[in-house]
This record gives sequence, structure tokens and C-alpha cells, in this order.
Amino acid sequence: MATKKTSKKKSTPVRKRGVRAKSQGLISSTEFVAAVEKLTRGSRTASAWPPERSTPERLRKDLGAAMDLLLQAVLRLDVPEARRGDSLEARLAALAAEMDWPRSTALPAQWNRLQRTARFVEISLIADHLLRRISSFRGLGQGGGGSSSWPPHGSR
Repeated sequence: MATKKTSKKKSTPVRKRGVRAKSQGLISSTEFVAAVEKLTRGSRTASAWPPERSTPERLRKDLGAAMDLLLQAVLRLDVPEARRGDSLEARLAALAAEMDWPRSTALPAQWNRLQRTARFVEISLIADHLLRRISSFRGLGQGGGGSSSWPPHGSR
């Protein structure tokens, strides 16, 4: 008597909407993102961001100008123009020029055909980093000054 083989159907893992598996090569950092993170932590030659005596208004303007600079560069796929001063925007423009970002800074190989998308991902990682810096900034008083409050969506 022959036994009937039952084929087990392989179950595909359920993925949450918008979440990709690691095997698809998510960008978790790039040379440029790492350089921005280093730049905002400060060093012997450059102060950290945000500056010690920042106000909420200054932080809002700094962050807005920095995001605008990065988005404009990616939309044009060209290095942003130099800015004067020591603002976050000016420091990011100088760093982008030094690294020739977004034109030719290295990306993971699987993202080379999707350069603009990959650059948007870099901007989102930078925004997350800058918001973390603001969240842990002690100069804001209530709501800032603690590393445990960021990120609100879980750790990275």
C-alpha cells in the first residue's frame, strides 16, 4: 500500500509593512552618516552640536536649515554650496564638499542603482542622529537631557 505524501507548504515569514529583511541590504550607516555623527560629537578643533547655550528657537532653525541643505543636495545630486559661519548648516556643507557628497561618496553596492533613494535614507539616519542629540541636550530643561528618551520608536 502506497502512502500518500503530503507536501508541507513552506510558510513565508510575515513581515510588517515597510520593514525589510536584513538580507536585502538595509543601510544602517555610510561613510557620510558616520562623518556627520563624528562632526556633531565635537573634537579638539570643533565644538559639538548643539552648542551649549542653544535655545529651542536656535535648535529649530539649525535643524531646519541642515535638513533643507541635505535635501536640496540630494534632489540636485550635487554638492551643496559653501555657507559662512560655524552653524550646523555651514559645517554640513563643508563636510559634504570635502567628501563630494552626494555625488560620489560610497554606497553599499546593492544601492548603486538607487542612488537618490539611498541618499534619502542617509538623510533620515542623520535626522535621527540630530534629534537624538537634541533629545539628550541638557540646555533645554524639561524634555531634554536624557539619553533614555530617544528614540521613541525603539533602539537602533
